[in-house]
Amino acid sequence: MYSKMKTKRENAPLRGILALALPLLLGAAQVALSGCHPDPDALDPLRLRWEEDSERGFRHIQAVSRAEGGISVLWWNVGWGNLNADGSLEHNLGELIDSRARPDLIVLAEYKTDTFAGHFRDRLAVEYPEWAFIPYTPASEVGIAVFSPYPMTLSGVRELDWAPRELSAMEQASYRFKWATHAPNEVKHWNRTVARIRWNLPGGAAVNLIPVHLLSPWKAFQIRYGDAVTLATVAGNAKNPLGNQVRNLRAALESEFGPELDSEPFLLVGDFNIPDTVFFSPPTYELISEGLEPVFSGPRNTYPSVSSPEHGKGIFAAGAAMLDHAFLSRQLKPLAHAAPPLKGSDHYPLYFKVNRR
Repeated sequence: MYSKMKTKRENAPLRGILALALPLLLGAAQVALSGCHPDPDALDPLRLRWEEDSERGFRHIQAVSRAEGGISVLWWNVGWGNLNADGSLEHNLGELIDSRARPDLIVLAEYKTDTFAGHFRDRLAVEYPEWAFIPYTPASEVGIAVFSPYPMTLSGVRELDWAPRELSAMEQASYRFKWATHAPNEVKHWNRTVARIRWNLPGGAAVNLIPVHLLSPWKAFQIRYGDAVTLATVAGNAKNPLGNQVRNLRAALESEFGPELDSEPFLLVGDFNIPDTVFFSPPTYELISEGLEPVFSGPRNTYPSVSSPEHGKGIFAAGAAMLDHAFLSRQLKPLAHAAPPLKGSDHYPLYFKVNRR
């Protein structure tokens, strides 16, 4: 089920015409000489579709695209394509691909075959001929899709349980049943999978990619306990289904890369459904980030987008949060990062560049 891919005054009018025409002619010549990759400024902010703050978002995209060296990654939870009726996902991804902001690697969560129109799937197959799909469960048609121009090898596929590891099998079954009774429509989406993708770069270098999408327990908490307890749990308590899944993820990482997470270079990226701060750093965020370097710093929010049905409601009434993150093992370093508020999903994407130390 885990498949691999594939100037005198009288001459002023004339001078005015030349002044207007010359920059256009030079610009056309530069594009013609640059081949498939025009100048970074050719990524026109007016052609991108934004949710908010387009000026700052565009500056951040440019900063990443202009960073010297390294590899660029775009992570985006595309929300099953539910907010893509107008084709904004394809449009924005296409604009990035056509510019120097073109990602070397595209990783999409909540992806299914019909997320994109057929013509754009065909284009991705040409632009990024290597791909992998990691379903959330073996029978699921929804999961994480990875698109790359370079060869990839998928391995280490394992389920991420959300019951406490220290319980017996019978106690774990009781724990799952309890949550399923309170919020069955939420709990049925909690089973997740993690996998290791070895990304083989030109020149023989390799980097391991660990893309993840952890469960979101917050609606179930709201149903059972209300907003106040839910917010308190997000901020200060790792004893919940998400915390249990984080501990199981941590165990999986230690199994793959050693107890210090340093046997091989790797990039951990995904939708963790964990904010990096709620007045302080939540214990679940501290647990997953221990020993790793966060790619992002400073105020950044990825969920909910302005178009999301959750925008301004419930625990997000006070504002959005940074639920999507990227972490690096000690062999790698971040170069630049952006979380541009692009239209197309209930999440904003992560766009960043990393390099070896």
